[in-house]
Amino acid sequence: MRYDWIWSCPYDDEGWKVWMEDQIGKVALQTVWEQKVKDCTRCELSKTRTQIVYGIGQTEQPDFLFIGEGPGADEDRLGEPFVGAAGKLFDKILAALKLEREDIYICNVVSCRPPGNRDPKHAELVACAPVWTSQIVAVRPRMIIALGKIAGNVLLGTRAEAVAKMRKKVHAWNKIPLQVTYHPAGMLRNENYKQPAWEDLLNAQGYVAQIKAKALDSGPLFGGE
Repeated sequence: MRYDWIWSCPYDDEGWKVWMEDQIGKVALQTVWEQKVKDCTRCELSKTRTQIVYGIGQTEQPDFLFIGEGPGADEDRLGEPFVGAAGKLFDKILAALKLEREDIYICNVVSCRPPGNRDPKHAELVACAPVWTSQIVAVRPRMIIALGKIAGNVLLGTRAEAVAKMRKKVHAWNKIPLQVTYHPAGMLRNENYKQPAWEDLLNAQGYVAQIKAKALDSGPLFGGE
């Protein structure tokens, strides 16, 4: 797997990885939350968070799973991903795609807010990797959309690639198609990101439409290279 670096820290838990592979089905996300997430203290972010921000949305093989960087102040306060200014833009993008939050699944590569909205530290990304990984395994999306540089690098197992480079092709995460594009927060800071992000999302819709037309799903998880 290309993200082996995620597992190569003191927080690594081989038993958890094996356990996650069995957590597929309607109750999987709740099981993960109850047994592995709700009382998490695996990194320093547990000391400063207001609450853990777990994923929400369609849990039964949605067309898209969107994964961002981490909660901001509004998300930390409300306990729901993408609810601040970037969340409002995200909702507008979904509406333009004729999608609603109930149609997709949304989560982050860290589930607790980094103080001051700083970038997550490496140890924090590693500690939270089983949380987002288990959510992907549980919901089995047809395609993953990684929003922003940090989410894109985490899922690709790279360290400092720019979104402009990562977005140029469809990648794969455990045989699930993966598109990297700009984060809504980045679009708010730089209007020039909106058009390429829109193109990426339209291409992603077309990609999934082809998958569904051919009656092809994502394939087995955690199997093969």
